[in-house]
Amino acid sequence: MSNALVGLGQTLVEAFAWGYAAKAAPAPFKTIDEVRTAPSLPELPAMKTAIAEVLGPDSQGVGIFAKADAVIDRFPAFEDLREFLIDLCVVRLMTELEADEEEGDEVFESPEWQKIENAAADRGTELLNVLIYIKECGLADADPDLEDFLYEYLLVDDEDYQDELAIYEPFIKGLEIVGAPLKQLIQAGNDQHDNEMRELFTPMMLFFREAEAQPGKITLALLEHSALPELHCALYGLLCAALAARL
Repeated sequence: MSNALVGLGQTLVEAFAWGYAAKAAPAPFKTIDEVRTAPSLPELPAMKTAIAEVLGPDSQGVGIFAKADAVIDRFPAFEDLREFLIDLCVVRLMTELEADEEEGDEVFESPEWQKIENAAADRGTELLNVLIYIKECGLADADPDLEDFLYEYLLVDDEDYQDELAIYEPFIKGLEIVGAPLKQLIQAGNDQHDNEMRELFTPMMLFFREAEAQPGKITLALLEHSALPELHCALYGLLCAALAARL
């Protein structure tokens, strides 16, 4: 599993670098091959190696968070990915605990999980919820679905989960446009100026729009039309890679 997570982390930073390449390009990219071969962040190869060290098998316990922070400190061009990398670190520790438990439900009641929660307090993002949901879809052999994610996984309509309702309100409204043309969906994300989910709205909506679609077309649209091409491309790429890997 650590190898799969290394792949996810490297996808995250590579797609982030594509956003820089797109902004520097004289015209929009027409193919993914153009994106892959365009000049991007010179730190990318070293960053991919560092990501492998953080998420690989040699990282043990909650010290992984300090290792992740140290990598971002060393490569500040990737600062916007700091908390999303923390999400991947939590997933990495979670999968280790699950491998050690006979019953997966026991993981979240264990002292080891409590230690992880304490170490990651006030860290990470809502992306973690989506990654765990994708993992559960893989276990159930089900396709990710925005309505299912909101109402069955997050329980946003349950009175005991009103914090989630407030956070995910843009996605509840977004159910009406989840099947809209790419440019319209990306513009809806660009319009999320004051929303704390602005960074995640566009990549999540596009992921749930066509989870099994060829991601190349969507990536090109993001690079051309997104107000946050680096971050949106990185997060969309990560979600697609997580689905393909089934975590």
